[in-house]
Amino acid sequence: MQKELKKASFCIDIGTSSLKAALISECGFVFSSTVVRFSPIQIENPYEISNCWINSFFQAGKNLQISNYKIQGISVSGNGPTLTAVNENSTFTILWNKEFSNSNIHEISELSKNSKSIFLPRLLYLKKLFPKIYEDAKAILSGPEFFINFLTNTQVTILPEKRFLSAYWTKEDLAEFNIDYKLLPDFVPIGFNSGFLRKEILAKFQIDSTEKIPVFCGGPDFVTALIGTNTLSVGKICDRSGSSEGINLCSNKPIFAEGFRNLPSVISDLYNVSFLLKDTGTRFTQWKNTSKWKENSYEECIIDLLKNKENSGYKLIFEIAKEVKIAFEKIILEKQKNLSIPNETENQIICTGGQAKNPHWMQFKSDVTNLELCVTNCPDAELMGNAIISNVGLQNYTSIQSAAQKMVTVTTKYFPKNSIL
Repeated sequence: MQKELKKASFCIDIGTSSLKAALISECGFVFSSTVVRFSPIQIENPYEISNCWINSFFQAGKNLQISNYKIQGISVSGNGPTLTAVNENSTFTILWNKEFSNSNIHEISELSKNSKSIFLPRLLYLKKLFPKIYEDAKAILSGPEFFINFLTNTQVTILPEKRFLSAYWTKEDLAEFNIDYKLLPDFVPIGFNSGFLRKEILAKFQIDSTEKIPVFCGGPDFVTALIGTNTLSVGKICDRSGSSEGINLCSNKPIFAEGFRNLPSVISDLYNVSFLLKDTGTRFTQWKNTSKWKENSYEECIIDLLKNKENSGYKLIFEIAKEVKIAFEKIILEKQKNLSIPNETENQIICTGGQAKNPHWMQFKSDVTNLELCVTNCPDAELMGNAIISNVGLQNYTSIQSAAQKMVTVTTKYFPKNSIL
């Protein structure tokens, strides 16, 4: 008798330096996860970046042994505003963090200052600096959309929520700068079913060719991370840390305060109010890579630094933690001033990202900030967000909020033990 396979969603997030993937059940159990680091040579070559993504995807599927599971759905998220120009024979990708190397193009620099769109400056950059690539392009896609096209042969542009339109483009915007709107696929919402996984990919993973595996649109990574931490009701706070660190508050209205940014939530009528620390993770990584701990794991490095408070590394992590404390205090203050919510949720903050996987750093951070910090069943919240989107698409849940409520659970709590400040 054939063994019944465990049912899972195959969740994928395209990062800047790696591709993360996981197999997650309908109830939010993470069967397994993997991180595939990109080839430094490929990821620096704009003609090879998309191939790097594809190779990493197949490696992730191999690592997860997905043929041993009943894959019910796939969802893809990624960073942005990355753009990939696609034609019959090749692709050309401009990553989201690629700085404009020709700032004397007045039109681009002025648009960057005056437009709310994060995509239009990059579209102009592509058109002005790489005219042949622009002219030959059959479509221009962001990272997740390129990947969805690879998986299903369907071209879309994912609009997280209708209020995000100004961050993307309108036909009037495109006409003003003479950008061909036909190169940009129609907008679809998060969770859109883009079609079934191609048979060639099923064969590559040794999955029966008769399987019909739907591929759902996950969208921008920061949106899926907010879904994956259940930061979807008024008063919820999450701390998303990596190279930078964003403290995010779910609000029922914009909050206008110095240093704060207001964006729509994926939930209509709600907002994501955020405070960004631009380089907390980058500064520590740069220090580590020039220290005697450069070959050690981050966890090993933090353990050693906490034993020696005179070390420059300890002084740096203490400085970073103090910056985080100030950011937490600012967002909690604005929450208290602007929102009416129960006090018992006031100091609970959900943490996600690479830092959330390091228990020693998390405890130190809790001690410095004097706050309760929580980690969920999937610290890579983008992947859990994709699992939620997949399961809503599969009609296992009626809404993103109801799915997140069920699938996202706090598994670890850090309480201040030794108040440092």
